[in-house]
Amino acid sequence: MTELTAAPAGGDTELGDDLTPWQRVRRNLTANQLAMAGGVLLLLFLAAALIGWWGTSGEKPYFDASAVRLPDKLKRPLAAPNSMAVPPEARPRLGIYLFGTDELGRDVFARMLEGATVSLSVGFV
Repeated sequence: MTELTAAPAGGDTELGDDLTPWQRVRRNLTANQLAMAGGVLLLLFLAAALIGWWGTSGEKPYFDASAVRLPDKLKRPLAAPNSMAVPPEARPRLGIYLFGTDELGRDVFARMLEGATVSLSVGFV
C-alpha cells in the first residue's frame, strides 16, 4: 500500500524558496511588464531632471530692458544665439537653443528642465 506523507510545515516546496526579499521584488517586477515600463519612464524623467539641473545650473535668464529688440530675442528651435546681443555667461551650454526662446529671450529648453527638477522634488516630498 502507498503511504501518504504530509507536506512540510513551511508551506511551499518550490525550488528557489530561499530568495532574499530584494530578489523576490526583482523577480516580481521583471514579470510585470507594466511595472517595468513605469520604471523606465521614471528613470527617464529622473535622468532628464538631473541633466537639466547639471546643464542649466547657474544659468540666469538674460533680460536687459535697454537691449530688448523683439526680432533679436525670438529664436527658432536649434538656433545659435547672437554673439553680439547675448553675453557669454548667458549663452546656452550646448551653444544652441534646442526649443528656441520665448518673447523675453529665455531658453525654453532650460526652463523646461528646471521645471522637471521642481516637479520631481515635489513628487518626492
